[in-house]
Amino acid sequence: MGRQRTPTLVTGGDVIIEVSPLILLATIAIAGLGPAITALTDAWQGAAGIRSLAAGAAHSSAGWLSWLAIAGILRPDIDPLLVLPLTALGGVAAVLAATPARLLGRGARSTLAYAALWSALVFVPVAVALFSAKGFLAAELATVDLAGALPVLVAGGCGGLAVLVLDGRRVERSRGSNPGWVLLGLVAVVWALWVLWLVGMELAIDEITPLIVANTLMTPVASVAAWLVVQRIQHAKTTPSAAVGGLLCGLAAIAPGSGNLSAVGALLTGIVAGALCSLVGYWAARRTGNFIWLVVTILLGGAGLGVGLIGAFATRTGIVFTGQPEALLSQFASVLIVTAYAGAVSLACWFVVSRVARRPAASALAGS
Repeated sequence: MGRQRTPTLVTGGDVIIEVSPLILLATIAIAGLGPAITALTDAWQGAAGIRSLAAGAAHSSAGWLSWLAIAGILRPDIDPLLVLPLTALGGVAAVLAATPARLLGRGARSTLAYAALWSALVFVPVAVALFSAKGFLAAELATVDLAGALPVLVAGGCGGLAVLVLDGRRVERSRGSNPGWVLLGLVAVVWALWVLWLVGMELAIDEITPLIVANTLMTPVASVAAWLVVQRIQHAKTTPSAAVGGLLCGLAAIAPGSGNLSAVGALLTGIVAGALCSLVGYWAARRTGNFIWLVVTILLGGAGLGVGLIGAFATRTGIVFTGQPEALLSQFASVLIVTAYAGAVSLACWFVVSRVARRPAASALAGS
């Protein structure tokens, strides 16, 4: 992508970080997404407060530290302008991976340890594979993913899925409630920060910027509409919480391809993601009695479909325009590879963390 920039250079050893006003703004916005998403998830459940923001900040910090430590050792061949945004994205990914464990009531020590270990073993390798010039996803599959949806949303969804598979139990929504304006305000904050995230990952204000903004505003609306239609057909009702789910699904779906899709392609992506994720999410939630499956479905399903459908709807390169399946196969192959790797390693991470966390309690009971 061509861009003009006049950044400040910050050097530390062999590491070069380029900072421009846009990158600084995007980094701040991305850093704010972790606490904002945590608060929104808790409000969606029925109870949000200062503790939500504190938990989001703590889990974000675990992701930041893991990225800085390991990326500093690996020194991957990454555009210097992406170093700060990727650090902030590490925090968002850690929040998403740890959210199901936190909603299940697991202790702060367990969720923080999981966030740190998961970030080191899942987020960092996938981010390097996508954003490094020599990374497997970038070099071998030529994966298109503007925002880093694969390491953040798809891998983060796998992190949450691992917790549910190994340690899930029936969890009802909280009976607490927040005023409607709280939920609406949090939705607006997350949406605005999401726009800044995607604009910043373009690394410059250019002719693509209006398209990114327009797609990030339109796609969630299409996803909400599809989600609510499915809910109406299945349950004969529409609810505000379903609208929030559809909106988050649309945001996840448009993140990887916001700069590559036309308005029609973005709308179709939102409709497909909203419809399929609502079908799968409600089915899983009913079957398990655990609403947290909706959160995992939105991340893994919404973002996975968003990455894959770039190969279908991307302007000039998608199968709809070329008639050739290579781009579609490459995009979905990327999703499958990341899902397989992130799923397997996430299972191992939560297995270790959950067993270690239980040992003190088991020892105390044995001694009493």
